[in-house]
Amino acid sequence: MRSLHVLTAVLFVFVSVRTEAQAGFTLQEAMDYAAKNSYMIQKSEMDVDKADGKIKETTGMGLPQISGMGEFQNFLDIPTVLVPDFGGNPENLIPAQFGTNYNITGGVEANQLLFDGSYIVALQAARTYRELSENVYFKTKQEVKAAVANAYAAVIVAAENRKTLEGNYEALQTTYDETRALYEEGFVEEQDADQLNILLRNNKNQLAQAQRLESIASKLLKFQMGIPVDSNITLQDSIDKIVGFGIDPSSAAEPFNENANIDFRIALTNQTAKELELKNQRALALPRLNAFFSYRQQFFSNELNVGANNVWFPATVWGLNLNVPLFTGLQRHYAIKQSQIELEQANLERIEKSEELKMEFERYKSDFSFALEQFKNNKDNLDLAGKILNNETIKFKEGVSSGLDLAQVQQQFFQTQSEYVQSINSLVEAKTNLDKILNKY
Repeated sequence: MRSLHVLTAVLFVFVSVRTEAQAGFTLQEAMDYAAKNSYMIQKSEMDVDKADGKIKETTGMGLPQISGMGEFQNFLDIPTVLVPDFGGNPENLIPAQFGTNYNITGGVEANQLLFDGSYIVALQAARTYRELSENVYFKTKQEVKAAVANAYAAVIVAAENRKTLEGNYEALQTTYDETRALYEEGFVEEQDADQLNILLRNNKNQLAQAQRLESIASKLLKFQMGIPVDSNITLQDSIDKIVGFGIDPSSAAEPFNENANIDFRIALTNQTAKELELKNQRALALPRLNAFFSYRQQFFSNELNVGANNVWFPATVWGLNLNVPLFTGLQRHYAIKQSQIELEQANLERIEKSEELKMEFERYKSDFSFALEQFKNNKDNLDLAGKILNNETIKFKEGVSSGLDLAQVQQQFFQTQSEYVQSINSLVEAKTNLDKILNKY
């Protein structure tokens, strides 16, 4: 019993440590976790499983189809027929009953498809359908990883913004308290204190909004990862790691390969599906050959007494069934024509997708370059705005500048800080778009 308690305690500690370990995620770990557990991924995996089932279902159509049958008949009135009176006048008809009160039949029937052109095409189509499902699954995984990367960065940036606003609020509160004390001593005007009070209230509202945005961003990240939104997780990467991920220029230097892009591969698979559809319409004109086998045992009696002394009569037959389409009212002709048009459309869509992806790649490269330059510019601006704010605060405390001047500089700093935060999110989004089109996820 003591050993059991020790084992239980060890397991509890192991599970607790494992749970805590799983509650912390780096950016890469969050993307990998989402690639296995997000709701979109789970649904896409089910589509792949359905495609596997479709292949097996189609394959089963070409395997022997075996069924058992049984029938019981009790004639309350045996059917009557009229037969000629061959012993007398043949023109006279005599009523007669043929059969027994009870008939029992049991047997086995089997059918085997020997040749059907549309069946062969159906097997190919089922495999193409699975390939399409796999491509959609892969595309879903790319989109989920990209969305998680953006959401992860949004949480880190929101937390950093909230921390900065908290620091600003504390500094403003201290400055306002000192200014209020100076006003009460008669060293500054009331307007200076009032200006700071307005600024302090605005900062408080911005801080509350930043806290709400951080909470919403965190819930969105957990939702996209497939984690209950009310659970607690910790993000282990710092703002520097997120910025490092965003400013990595390696993707911008890579050439675009459309054959590796999942959207182009989906267009190719769709074209293959249309080719098989046309092939199937043509295969419907081919003969269809089936083999069949039937074995039955029949029992006839006027008494319902099925025993060893009763005689069962066997009936066995096998054969071939050939069906050759000769004329279908031109339906197949027009069906083939429609399939040819759909194939031409699929080919045109493939070409269109190729050109569209080339354009998107150039646009994403341009967006990334712009986002990178904007981030660097906003970072420099934030450093300058912080320096200006620090100098203006010193000048205000020394009585050289007014509360209005300090408020204007503070507002400029808040605006610059907001633009810097937004530039990080824009940079990460541009980076994930470029990575996604280059098939890096």
